[in-house]
Amino acid sequence: MSLRRFFVVLSVVAAQSVSVDLAADSLSDLVHGAEAVQVAGGFRFTEGPVSDSEGNLYFSDIPAHTIYKFSTEGRLSVHDPESGNSNGLRIDADGRLLACEHGGRRVSATDLETGESTTLIDQYQGAPLNSPNDLWIDPQGGIYFTDPRYGARDTVEQDGFHV
Repeated sequence: MSLRRFFVVLSVVAAQSVSVDLAADSLSDLVHGAEAVQVAGGFRFTEGPVSDSEGNLYFSDIPAHTIYKFSTEGRLSVHDPESGNSNGLRIDADGRLLACEHGGRRVSATDLETGESTTLIDQYQGAPLNSPNDLWIDPQGGIYFTDPRYGARDTVEQDGFHV
């Protein structure tokens, strides 16, 4: 029997620790033999975990404006120190890291080999996006994202909050 591991990244919000309380067999109910393992800590508010084709894990720490990479070798590094308060992350068919950026009010795509970042969308019907939050890529490559507003609402130029 092979042992599968689920990696749990814990966040620290303000001065309070956030903990995960799992029943002894709860992950095993989902995947036989699974166990939760904390691989890193000390973050403020983590979101958007996604893995690339090699199995490296990328995730955002929203208030730190940072995307981290946890490598298959077990090393944690900063992938993007200026992520625009990114939240939702996905890897597209071309292997680019797509990110919903609250602060940048855009959806970006970063080539994981070169580090070159491009804006996929930052406005709709001539107005800036609200705060792109989460995204999904359909099997044909279409990109869907949510666009609520975080922060001050006096800068909302869209006519609502949409997908």
